[in-house]
Amino acid sequence: MPANVTQVPPSAQSKPAPEKSAVKTDAPAQNAVPQEAKAIKAQPPVKPETREDKTQSSKATVVPTPATAVSPSEVSGASVNAERADGDEPSPKQSLWSVLFSRVKSLWSGLGGGQKRFLCVAVLPSLLCLAYFALWASPMYISEVKFAVKSAEGGASGLNLMTSLFKVPTASLQDAMVVEEFLKSNDAFTAVDRELQLVTHFSSSEHDLISRLESKPTVDEIASFWSRISRVSVNQDSNVITFEVRAYTPDMAYAINDQILKVSEALVNSMNERAKEDMLELADIEVASARSRLSAAQDALRDFRNQHQDLDLKATAEGMQSLVIELESQAAMLRTEIAEQSRYTDPSAPAIQALQARLDGVMQQIERERSRLTEVPSDGVSINTLASQYENLVTEADFARQQLVFAMTSLENAKADILSKNLYIVTVAKPSLPDESLYPQPFLFTFYVFVALSMAYAVLSLIVAAIREHMGY
Repeated sequence: MPANVTQVPPSAQSKPAPEKSAVKTDAPAQNAVPQEAKAIKAQPPVKPETREDKTQSSKATVVPTPATAVSPSEVSGASVNAERADGDEPSPKQSLWSVLFSRVKSLWSGLGGGQKRFLCVAVLPSLLCLAYFALWASPMYISEVKFAVKSAEGGASGLNLMTSLFKVPTASLQDAMVVEEFLKSNDAFTAVDRELQLVTHFSSSEHDLISRLESKPTVDEIASFWSRISRVSVNQDSNVITFEVRAYTPDMAYAINDQILKVSEALVNSMNERAKEDMLELADIEVASARSRLSAAQDALRDFRNQHQDLDLKATAEGMQSLVIELESQAAMLRTEIAEQSRYTDPSAPAIQALQARLDGVMQQIERERSRLTEVPSDGVSINTLASQYENLVTEADFARQQLVFAMTSLENAKADILSKNLYIVTVAKPSLPDESLYPQPFLFTFYVFVALSMAYAVLSLIVAAIREHMGY
């Protein structure tokens, strides 16, 4: 570096120096510049100075500070940059962006800390949501279908009044809620996917990344996606089920709702078959049990009759008992007649002796009949005991017969009840074919996001202010 450095007094720094003095001041530095730096640009011829030339000369003049030494390379670089700056003019587009940036920067610097935080927390995310919904989100079409689950059996008006007053779910409402839960489950999605390939439609790369489904979704992803694009509700007053679904094409939305009607009807039919099978199976079991019981009772009664060679031991015993009673009646009559004749005749009279002989014969017959009823034969069982056993067998057979009649009646009633309680689907509103995209709604959804973020910011601000006040800041 050369030793001779020109210094400018402080009074000269505040006023623009004339061009001649600038040339004189820079003369030592220019003399120290190598020959390669001098060859960069030739000095232009000196013209008479005007007011504009003086102004430009004062701006372009490099005045070093009193304690700063200027090297030849710095002088040459400054002269080259000044010449390039004089030759390049900014384009209109660059000027517009620079003006906008400067305006935004000035506005941002003029905002307070709370305003800046609100812009970052609520305004900027809302603008990003608006840009997504309006420019990037794929349009979706909404289709709706309404149907009800009905049965042939009609409830009583009093029962309906009580259920409406006390909010007790009726059988129809319970069936509708079963269908509602099925439509919310993955089984409904799987049943429709088998016919319409929903995974292929909703995972296509033609749609935006946020709203579409994964190409190989898991069970949880399917459940979350299905709950996001579909909505099902039940009107508890009319038991009408409303199902709404979104799809990327109108035809697919219509086809999904049409298939939903079919799978719902299949579910109701399966419920009918299950109820029919359960009720008929129980009734058939009761009938089979009653038949087997009756058959066993009849077999036991037949074997008993064959063993004792008597068709009806109860009737036999009753006949023997009746004979004893009749004989006792005859004996009583003979005693009365003997007593009457003994008053007028001698007891040894032939008439009285004849009556006495008849009485003795009757009494002997009574004893024999009574012994037949109560005596134990060689097999060790009296006829009275046999009659009691026979009566038990007859009672069992009669009870089994009555049970069979009751079971068969229950079976017929179950069949009639099944027919009366048979469920079926009634279409209230057929699936609609959408003609315009109603999802997403950019401005409405952005407003929701802005309101939610604003409320969250307000709550957080209150919490922070309360904490700062509590801590004494």
